[in-house]
Amino acid sequence: MKIMAINGSPRKNWNTDTLLKNVLDGAASVGAETEMVYLYDLKFRGCVSCMACKLQNGKNLGRCVQKDELTPVLERTHEADVVVLGSPIYFSEVTGGMRSFIERFLFQYLNYDDYSKPLSPTKRTALVFTMNIPETMLNSFGYRALFQRYEDLMRLYFKDCTMLLSTDTMQVKDYSRYHLAGFDAEAKRQRHETVFPQDCKKGFELGVKLVSGEETSTDALSPRTPGVPDDPVERTLALHEYPIALETFESMYDYTLRRINAKEKRAILKDLLQLYPVLGSVCENAKEHFKETEKHQSNEVSDTEAIPYPGSAPELILTIMSAFTPTTKYPICDKGIFNLCKLEAMPLVSAFLKKDRMFDSMLQSFDEPHLIRFICGHVATLDFTERKKREVMKTMVAWGLLLSCARHEQLSEQEGNGNEEVRGGKEEYDFDREALSVLQLHVKLVGYKVSADVLVREDSTFEDLHDFITELFERDDDHLYRFECKDGLIAVRPEEIEESLEDGDDDNALVLSRDCYVGHHLFPGCGAYYVFDYGDYWEHDIQVKNVLPADPDEHYPKIIKIKGEIPEQYPDCDDEDDEN
Repeated sequence: MKIMAINGSPRKNWNTDTLLKNVLDGAASVGAETEMVYLYDLKFRGCVSCMACKLQNGKNLGRCVQKDELTPVLERTHEADVVVLGSPIYFSEVTGGMRSFIERFLFQYLNYDDYSKPLSPTKRTALVFTMNIPETMLNSFGYRALFQRYEDLMRLYFKDCTMLLSTDTMQVKDYSRYHLAGFDAEAKRQRHETVFPQDCKKGFELGVKLVSGEETSTDALSPRTPGVPDDPVERTLALHEYPIALETFESMYDYTLRRINAKEKRAILKDLLQLYPVLGSVCENAKEHFKETEKHQSNEVSDTEAIPYPGSAPELILTIMSAFTPTTKYPICDKGIFNLCKLEAMPLVSAFLKKDRMFDSMLQSFDEPHLIRFICGHVATLDFTERKKREVMKTMVAWGLLLSCARHEQLSEQEGNGNEEVRGGKEEYDFDREALSVLQLHVKLVGYKVSADVLVREDSTFEDLHDFITELFERDDDHLYRFECKDGLIAVRPEEIEESLEDGDDDNALVLSRDCYVGHHLFPGCGAYYVFDYGDYWEHDIQVKNVLPADPDEHYPKIIKIKGEIPEQYPDCDDEDDEN
């Protein structure tokens, strides 16, 4: 039996190194052959995407072909029965050396023909992570999502994976020698002397279990984010769908109710509420709700009994958090931003509670329609007064919209392709005429010191907005134009679509500007690029500064102010007229 420890720490004889040595000592105690590899002693680089390990009928299929000091290490890991990766966490990630190793180690085994059948040999694996932050802050800093992602990767390729976490570690022996006044040196020392030895003992026990074949418990060592399916392939693919399917939300909610204990739910919820205190009103009496859930899921209630149990609002929140954690960095949310999201949530909640047939069509304008349906459907079953139910639903939908927007933007940045979506057809008019909002837009003429602040009704079409801007900047309207919104919409004149079809482009991303509404696509943080006249190419940057209730006595669109001198549309033509 051969076990290898890959050390991604540049510091020998310190936290990560010590833990890995204990893992190897435990393995050696039951007769295993052990080896420690220090990555920072080697000269190597990460994957260069040469694809030689993917060549059909290639002699190096499933094996990295780069030749450097890591090459013999990869050969030995291929033959080893157990591989343990260890790294400290620097800037919310594994070290650069470990990241480069993981690229080379795992990519060679990736099977693009069938992700569920990697080219890797069967072996047991483990991850050992050390970090400075305390365990109570793992969720709020996104660390649990990071660890879960790496565990999922390892489980995709190998038989199993176990994690060992060591938190709130001591960075240096003598804090007085460094600019580290933000830390309690004495508390760090005491923890290093009392808690860290317990982590080392866990490391030793882990080494014994990895080699002897005993079952290891990741959950006991590092509690998972609640609501995630057990199968790593299913979990990884489901949570990276766009949008996330309703079935995924439902299965995760069932997991949250059945599989996560009350203590862990309270700990995770506490961290989340520190990040989003606006959810506090929804999470009242969470402790009692969690106890009630455990009662219903205990042996007192037989699995064969058809007793419907709706769960609770806090558990819905934990489920939503779980769904977004793998792909989304949680956005900062002050009270003002959240109130804007609540304004956007109001017509959705109203339509759902009134059982308005427009509800389904309204959902299609949002990034995660199944999330909104999931929230409204489950909150409706909870034991609230009608007034409280409406408020809880509105708050949770607003939070969901905030996360959805952040996920959409972050995935778009990762893909690097502008995230152009296939859109078509006339959008449904789903605005509440009795409670319309207006968008305060800042329109900047690119390349000039000219800008305007205006108010536009949310139910204005992009054609309406074009007409208003044309009049605002005193232009002749006989030209093509387009609005390119950050959510992927491209709104144009009919002539441009006709030209595109005649040229055989079949650009499904183009939508008639008269068929789409500004309120569906523009909101704080999601503006638009507007270009007018493809010859002179007048470019504009449009940002949403605020969303306000419409004044029924006011006429819109409305100019608030114009800054700078508006340039002439045809200055050259004016000069020619003067010469004549």
